[in-house]
Amino acid sequence: GSSILAVVLILGLMIFAFRMFSAPLISGIPLITGIIWAIGLAGFIIHRLNIITAMYMIVLLGLGIDYAIHLLTAYIQEREEGSKFNEAIISALTKSGAGIIVGALTTAAAFFMLGFSKTEMVSELGIVAGLGIISELLVMMMMIPPLLSYRINRMEKKGKVEHQLFSRIRIDANAAAGVGKALVKRPVLITLIIAAVILGFS
Repeated sequence: GSSILAVVLILGLMIFAFRMFSAPLISGIPLITGIIWAIGLAGFIIHRLNIITAMYMIVLLGLGIDYAIHLLTAYIQEREEGSKFNEAIISALTKSGAGIIVGALTTAAAFFMLGFSKTEMVSELGIVAGLGIISELLVMMMMIPPLLSYRINRMEKKGKVEHQLFSRIRIDANAAAGVGKALVKRPVLITLIIAAVILGFS
């Protein structure tokens, strides 16, 4: 139940952030595929999921969608600057992809080190977490470009121009600046409010 709710909230956020109704498909299909890969690999290697590794799948949703956000954002920026589709995809994979790959591999390596733990549950968590991160990385890199290509082909057939849509996707940086200023002015008050909200949901 919690995994389904997490997926729904994440994909809903993608629609809100990118103003694209196709964003849940472009990011959600690879996201779910990565989870399936991770579960399959875990079943093949350790033959089970314990309570900790099963709960980690929810965390993996957040990690996987992060890769999608970076790739989509880089692609959008390239398109808004006038790049053609192929150029935008290559540039997005080159610029954001390098950082995503390095970050994912180092995080996965850190988790794999837990595989040497003497505690069985911790060891299994390290293996599953590492496999999950690599699975999400590979799936996002492999599936997002063709899904974006499918989207642009459909838009062209319908006579729509992507630049008109993407011009509305810019996320206003003033919102982040406003939050920062509020934190500086009233750090104690805002911290207490956040703590109250967290306690209210716990």
